[in-house]
Amino acid sequence: MFLAHLALEKALKALVINETKAIPPRIHNLTSLAEKAKLSLDQETLTFLSAMDHYQMAGRYPEPRSPMISRLDAEWDLKRAEEVVKCLTSQ
Repeated sequence: MFLAHLALEKALKALVINETKAIPPRIHNLTSLAEKAKLSLDQETLTFLSAMDHYQMAGRYPEPRSPMISRLDAEWDLKRAEEVVKCLTSQ
């Protein structure tokens, strides 16, 4: 899930570079990156990006005994992340 977040982050940072013609900020927050790229995303996608931010924190700073994501939720999040990355990279 951390790598799915990373794929979304890198796609968004590429769009930030395209929009601003500058090095993207050193942040990991996906909704902030979408704002900086001046993307108009629907509320469902913004909510998804916000939820995915959990995985970057969990991947970088794992906490012992943190609850595991269910297989079903992970499969859904991975499928949705793939769809969003495809959408972002086609812009």
